[in-house]
Amino acid sequence: MEITDFNELNALHKLLVAIKTSDNLMPFEIDLFACSPFINAILKRVREEYMSALRQQHGDERIDKWLQETKFTMDSAIGKAIQARIQTWDTSIINNLKNKTKADLVEIARSYIEPFDYETPELDKLVAFIESRLNAG
Repeated sequence: MEITDFNELNALHKLLVAIKTSDNLMPFEIDLFACSPFINAILKRVREEYMSALRQQHGDERIDKWLQETKFTMDSAIGKAIQARIQTWDTSIINNLKNKTKADLVEIARSYIEPFDYETPELDKLVAFIESRLNAG
């Protein structure tokens, strides 16, 4: 399937971002949708097409601005949505993650962030946030 209409591409992109960042998902839906490697891969491909379409319509300056606006930081809208989602973890999720290694927690954090751009210090902050959530129980 190829989406060539910009409005359809825009709608699909917004839908996938909403799934990725919604704070209205049930815990099982987070794994199923928001942290799914499948959804992340689709969103990455859609973002690439979306950026290409934006570049054609508005040039590189608009893309650079958009990428900066959608970059993950703990203080960004995406970062706040991820933190809110982590705060909703129930006891079963926390107990399941308590025995994970640091490397596992880094991968979990990446699954929440990707395919958005991020810098390593922000990833580290999210891992620390996850660790504090696990320790708080």
